[in-house]
This record gives sequence, structure tokens and C-alpha cells, in this order.
Amino acid sequence: MSQTVIVLDTDVDPLWLRHPSQSIKATVGNQQARSDRIISLRSNAPSHYPHSHDLPGWHRWFKRNDIQELRCYLPGGKSWAILSAAVLGSIPISLYITRYLEAGELDYLKLWKKRTNRFYCAGNFIRQQLQTHGFAADRVIVEDPAIQLSPSSEVDLEQYKNQLDLPRDIYTLLSLVPPHDPKALKDIVWTAAIVKHVYPDIRLIICGEYGREDRARLSDWERMFKTSNMLLLHPKPEEWDILTRVSDVVLAGGAGGKEVIRLHYAQATTKPIVGAGTGYKECSSGYDKAFGVRPPTPRQFAATILDIMQGYAINR
Repeated sequence: MSQTVIVLDTDVDPLWLRHPSQSIKATVGNQQARSDRIISLRSNAPSHYPHSHDLPGWHRWFKRNDIQELRCYLPGGKSWAILSAAVLGSIPISLYITRYLEAGELDYLKLWKKRTNRFYCAGNFIRQQLQTHGFAADRVIVEDPAIQLSPSSEVDLEQYKNQLDLPRDIYTLLSLVPPHDPKALKDIVWTAAIVKHVYPDIRLIICGEYGREDRARLSDWERMFKTSNMLLLHPKPEEWDILTRVSDVVLAGGAGGKEVIRLHYAQATTKPIVGAGTGYKECSSGYDKAFGVRPPTPRQFAATILDIMQGYAINR
């Protein structure tokens, strides 16, 4: 039985686990004739897989399991051995680029430029980034992610809000930015603090895995911005779409190009989104509840949110 292996590297949002890309679905074909495995490198792989850095182990595993294709979602730092084993075994490779890449991530991707059949990009702005750096246009394909919302009823959502300890009269902002991106997150918290000084009954939910250092940083920011009881940390990024449904506004800030999958889910739940930047503008194009902000400062983000709260905002 031939198989495709689908790998999600360390920095790929867990929401991508819900669905392989449309191109993967198209190649699966007869499920009786082929089987597909999804491996996430965010945590340690199960014991029946080789260690993430064990190149010879992965080479043997590919041969033993008759792997015919490798699909890897980037960015991340653990996929080197798996990709190298595929090259060693002449296994076709396709890479899915899930967000705008930083300089170091782009350098890593260039290592596989000549060894990869296709580069699937979660937006045209990502394709343009790759083509600017010499990736062949005929091998770079734009493919928007398919969205699969978690089923839930109004009763379920009320129970969920109770579990989060969100009172009915609290106005809830949801940060598009996760805890591990402090540079972008600081402006999000600053924005919420400005809104809270005008409208005290608000809460900002920050969704994603976090550690002691992240929590300490957020506490420092609350003291600096002179707020209290404003932040709610939620450590389960796979529940993002449910969080959007119990929130009033999704605050993207300038990070839309780095959180593409979250933007798509926010739109699927028809929530207002406030943001700025090329990635945000492209991903929210045609969405009638997207509010673009210029200049992209906390003061302007806060002003737009206050307009939305009062019904004055105009999407642009």
C-alpha cells in the first residue's frame, strides 16, 4: 500500500492539522489503494516514528512503509532530517508555506529550492515573496486553505463562555497574535489597554501555547499600561474558531501575513476583524467585516474598535 506522509513542522499552527491542502486531497484517490499519515513535529513524534533528527532512521522508515510522496508544512526547524531522507530516497517533495517567512526561514526554504516539486502558498503575497527570491514561477502555486469549522450550538457556546469565565456583559477582543510573538503582541495589548481606559468592561483573549516567561511579560505589560484583569490566556490554539464565535472583535494588528489560517477562520465565523498590512489586506479582501487601519498604530486600532462598538465604523 503506497502512502503519502504529511508533516507539520514546529511553527505551523495546529489548525492546519484539520485538513491537508486541497492538492493533497486530490492526490489521495482510492483510500483502499493508499493510506496517508499526518505527523506533527510540534511535540515529540510517537515511538513508532524515528526521532525527528534521525536521517538514516527516516530513510529506512520511508522504504519500509513504501512512502511515495512527502508533503511538508513550513515554517519550522525540525524537518531537515525528514526532508533529507526524502531526497536520499528520491521521494517527490511538496512544501506548503503557511505564512509570510522571516529572513532565516526563507534561507532554510532555499535549501530545498531545487529538490522540491511544488511550493504551495497560503496567499499570493507569499508567492510573490518566493518569486522575488528566485523560486521558479511554474513551481509556486497559491492555494487558500479549506476551512472546517467545529460544530457547536448556541448552548454549547454559552457553556464555553462560562468555562472561560466570560460574563455576558463583557466585550471580548480576540488577539490574532499568539503569545510566542511578543513584538506583534505588544501592540495588541497596548490597543486593548487604550480601549479599556475608555470602556472598562472588556477582555482580551490571547490564544496559544505559552510558558512562564510569556505570562511574566504580559503581566509587565498590564502594569505598564495601567490595566488589570484584562487579559485571558487560552493555551489551546486548536479551539481558535470556537474562540472567535464567543468574541466580539478579532484584533489582527499588523500580523495578518503571519497568521493566515486564523484570519480565514475568523472570516468564516463572520466576526469583525481589525488589522493592517499586505498579508491582512489580501486575506481579508472582499470580506465586508474587515476594517483596515492606517497608520497601523495602537491608537488607530483602538479608535477603530471603539467605532465598531458604537456602530460608527466603516470597513475599508
